[in-house]
Amino acid sequence: MKIPKNVAIALGVTLMVVVVSGWTFVDWTVNYHWVPVGSSMQLRYKGPPLPIPGLGSRQPAEDGQFAKVEQGARFPSELGVLKEMVGPGRHFYCPLWWECRIVPDVVIEPGAVGVVESLMGKKSPQGDYIVDGDLGSTEYSGILRKVLPPGQYRINPYAYKVTIVKQEEVRNGSQLKLAGWVSIPTGYVGVVTNLTANPALKQDRGIQNNVLPPGLYMVNGREQQVDVVFVGYRELTVETKIRQDAQGHPEFEPSGEPIISHDESGIGFTSHDGFNIHMDFTAVWGIWPDQAPDVVRNFGTADALERNVVDPQIQSICRSEGQKLGAEELLLVSLARSFRTRRRAASKKCSKTRA
Repeated sequence: MKIPKNVAIALGVTLMVVVVSGWTFVDWTVNYHWVPVGSSMQLRYKGPPLPIPGLGSRQPAEDGQFAKVEQGARFPSELGVLKEMVGPGRHFYCPLWWECRIVPDVVIEPGAVGVVESLMGKKSPQGDYIVDGDLGSTEYSGILRKVLPPGQYRINPYAYKVTIVKQEEVRNGSQLKLAGWVSIPTGYVGVVTNLTANPALKQDRGIQNNVLPPGLYMVNGREQQVDVVFVGYRELTVETKIRQDAQGHPEFEPSGEPIISHDESGIGFTSHDGFNIHMDFTAVWGIWPDQAPDVVRNFGTADALERNVVDPQIQSICRSEGQKLGAEELLLVSLARSFRTRRRAASKKCSKTRA
């Protein structure tokens, strides 16, 4: 039976409307993906669910590698995750061909850094766990030497893992080492300890001789740690403690001499003529920036240097020089000046010996 021409046209138009409407419905329901602001969408190409003539066969991408996309091609030439992620907005990808995953952007707030681990690439031939490179251009897998400053980043989690670090503190006894977002205030310097060698800067592993001046620094805690050391003059006072009564008043002997709270108080020694002497002493000493690495290397902290070297040496010198004088000589102003001169000369000699 012959279909009238006007009926055929109406059927054709109706069929076209049904097809277009059906495809639009599928596209806006099944294929539709909305990526909010502050996120991206990772794409993994699965290939057609059934062999389709003309599209050819596609092999999976190599392990740890993105799927290759030929320039100008509509579909990737390999099965796998694509390197580029799509940004905020509406996108249409058929779930039969594509697997889509919303990935939040990496946001690093001020006062923090991002430590990046490359999950792709070859193993370092030297076996180093710290590798050089930038996002998107990393040859070896491992921890990137360079950290990310504060900002917002679109990072494919298939290739990189980011750990946000504010300020790390590594304490070993009284020694405190910092990493991450490190602030060195005025009057201090930073002594850097390399946990691994840096061939590009020709730096070996260990404490570096060059210090960091005051400022803000982004330090990769997997590569370096920083000791913040005060530089300049310090004051150390050794004071004799006087025994006090219940009302807090000092106690005196019948002779009028104050009573020492215990024998270890102050710098105690016996004078040349047999009298017990207790001396108060104040020393001014200091650390210069170029000396800070040696302080950390040999003592750990400046407090340890003062406790183990400066304080014992001061007391030893005072006792040694004081025992050569009588009690009366120590009290006379002119001879006391001579004692200070001799003590100062001994201190300089001791300092040179320690250096």
